[in-house]
Amino acid sequence: MNEACTPEEHAQVKKWLDLPGSREELDQILLESWEASPDDSEDEAVDRMLDNIHREIRPSHKIRPWKPSAGLLKIAASFILLGLVSLGLFRYSQQEEPVVEETLTVYTKETRVGEKLRIRLPDQTYVVLNANSKIEFDSDYGKAKRMIKVSGEAFFDVASNEKVPFIVDSGELQTTALGTEFNVFSRDGLEKIALTEGKVKVEIEDLPAAETKFLEPGQMATLKENAGEISAASFDPLILTAWKEGRIRFKRSSLKDIVANLQTWYGVEIQVQKSINLNRKVSGEFNNESLENILEGLSFSMGFQFEINENQVSITN
Repeated sequence: MNEACTPEEHAQVKKWLDLPGSREELDQILLESWEASPDDSEDEAVDRMLDNIHREIRPSHKIRPWKPSAGLLKIAASFILLGLVSLGLFRYSQQEEPVVEETLTVYTKETRVGEKLRIRLPDQTYVVLNANSKIEFDSDYGKAKRMIKVSGEAFFDVASNEKVPFIVDSGELQTTALGTEFNVFSRDGLEKIALTEGKVKVEIEDLPAAETKFLEPGQMATLKENAGEISAASFDPLILTAWKEGRIRFKRSSLKDIVANLQTWYGVEIQVQKSINLNRKVSGEFNNESLENILEGLSFSMGFQFEINENQVSITN
């Protein structure tokens, strides 16, 4: 069959298989050779193959008792074992390849206090990252969707692609856009989505679609922590997005808010004397000015004194 024996040996094996008790002896040889088989279905295959051999080799006339040599017994066993090995290889080849799950790579871009960063994403979307902020996206970005996570503040100039929506996750809010420009703010439980161009959909994760807002240019969606409701109002784009051009604009802003912004933009800690009214409002514009120049202008209009010692600032009466 596989040219492992001569025609004379093949005839002797068939003659021996006709003898009484030869089948049981061959079964025992096969059993010992295949004892490691763990699968019931393989045991059934062995039984079927043995039955086929028994049917194929029909009992002939009586002949003189003869016992084959050990070598011929091995040859007889090889007829069956060759078939069983082929069967095993076939079954192995039919097994499904194990599914290897692809591990996603997460990319992070972040800025420290006092820094700003301009980033171009793989789809040609531009991001301007404000100080003390971070964005994250993974290696699936641009396939079925373009998902970005934001912490801090970032401005997006989104490359248009109607087939692959652009989604910003800023905490509780998700903002979906196709091709547009908008600002995302997410700090201390407060989230703001301000649209400057195009159209976006803003929704609260895990809440009904009734909480969805569609913004037009000049509108800003605001969500306070655990509020469960999005509010929408108009805003001044020149003031809100001035930071990405290096400009600082205040329009009737409280001293409390101004101090918080200066700490983020310039990477300093500002201590304000308790006697100073933090609710006083002021308007002003500064273009790439130093912290000292900004405080000089504010102190003149609000009547306070200040001192800068490296990254520590004190404001007093």
